[in-house]
Amino acid sequence: MNANFASVLRSSFGLLLGMFLIYLFFRTAPYLLLIGAVIFAYFKISSKVKSWNKSRRDSAVQEEKLEEEELENRFDFSNKNIVDVEYYDIKE
Repeated sequence: MNANFASVLRSSFGLLLGMFLIYLFFRTAPYLLLIGAVIFAYFKISSKVKSWNKSRRDSAVQEEKLEEEELENRFDFSNKNIVDVEYYDIKE
């Protein structure tokens, strides 16, 4: 009789503990899902902002490089035909 009572007591304790854990899970699951969604949105938005800033910075650097190349190549006539004309030839 004593062994049956101990097994019934253990089973009822395990059942109550399981029911309590299920209750806690269903009480906290919406909050956990909400927190997870907020964290996911935060990382998603921050990665978009970082990539947007990186692309803006890269395009600015690219524009600066193009401007520098244009300034360097402005008077580069190595690939063009150059006609040497004296000033007095133009004046006449």
